Amino acid sequence: MDKNLKLLESEIKNLSFLLKIGNHNRLIKRTSKLISKYPQITAFRNFLGLSLEMQGKLYHAEKVYLKALERDPNNINILVNLGGVYRKINNLSKSEELLKNALNIDPNDLFGLRNYGEL
Repeated sequence: MDKNLKLLESEIKNLSFLLKIGNHNRLIKRTSKLISKYPQITAFRNFLGLSLEMQGKLYHAEKVYLKALERDPNNINILVNLGGVYRKINNLSKSEELLKNALNIDPNDLFGLRNYGEL
């Protein structure tokens, strides 16, 4: 297996664990370093956005997700997560637009369907 792929898998596994246990400070620190080193990997921005969102920092999460979408406009995870943020801040038209985009990419995405159903 490619060395970079192993590193990516390892980092994503670690970030998933930090998110699961709610260690947001450590996750934010780690993702910030990873984003600086690997700005092209949008998964790291997605984890940062998720952490901020879970802490209720919705406008900060929005900025992170928007930056990630600049690099990867068809990333279903980021579309769904940003759509969820817009739903939470009551920007329902933006939420609907993003969730429809996500569901056009994958009509069976469970998170997209759930968020769309909550509009």
